[in-house]
Amino acid sequence: MLIKRIISALVMIPPVLGAIFYGYPAFDILIVFIFVVLTYEWSNLCNSNFRQFDTLIFFSGGGAVLISVAFFNSIWAMHIFVSTCVLLLLIYFCSRKKQSSSDAPLSQEQFKLPWLVIGFCYIGIALITLLLLRSENDAGRNIILLLFLIAWAADTGAYAFGRLIGGPRLAPVLSPNKTWAGFIGGVFCAGLVGAGFALFIKDSGLMILTISAIVLGIISQCGDLLESRIKRLFQVKDAGSLIPGHGGLLDRVDSLLAMSWAIGLIYWMARDEVLKWM
Repeated sequence: MLIKRIISALVMIPPVLGAIFYGYPAFDILIVFIFVVLTYEWSNLCNSNFRQFDTLIFFSGGGAVLISVAFFNSIWAMHIFVSTCVLLLLIYFCSRKKQSSSDAPLSQEQFKLPWLVIGFCYIGIALITLLLLRSENDAGRNIILLLFLIAWAADTGAYAFGRLIGGPRLAPVLSPNKTWAGFIGGVFCAGLVGAGFALFIKDSGLMILTISAIVLGIISQCGDLLESRIKRLFQVKDAGSLIPGHGGLLDRVDSLLAMSWAIGLIYWMARDEVLKWM
């Protein structure tokens, strides 16, 4: 498993870093590719009782939003985004009665929320945030690079520390294999990445970036636990099998999506302050 994880990382990391540094259109193509794969994995995760028409709307609406952000303006993207959410909600409520009467019963918890809409919002807003940040020239590029590095460092640190130290379980119900040692190790590695990044980008504040990286490292671990909770709800081990040693792409970018939400919120509230960090 460890060898597979290393080989997968060596294959994936160079093109991702290249797209981040190159920017448009390579980065936009990368984001669209990520969205397509995540759409497929999320629709399968939601349960096969959802019809293919739902997935088509998910894919078409999200693709239109990303294209609007990349090539046109955010106003059009917002209208398309809201319209797609409304369509998915209508389809969900119209098909709910049919699902209830099907031969394959679903748990009551699976009936509570329209999961396609949740996935569309969670994945879509995170990827839109990355596109908007990359349009901010060098500062945006550095923020995105830092997010990816923190995601990789936190994931690797949690895996390594958890395997080497073990100890008490972090969340036995959500993810039995995760330990407090892994959690602390992942956050520690995220902090090291922030400090190293600040030293590399000489104009950045060492303390600010280190603390920010630690906070983002915690958020990345929470994103991992959130995906574990959703997978447990739908009774699957992995979101897919695209990446050897990791499962699906969603299993690999769950922490990145959570951090993108956090950065997007700060970016929306204090754009200039965020860009000053870089």
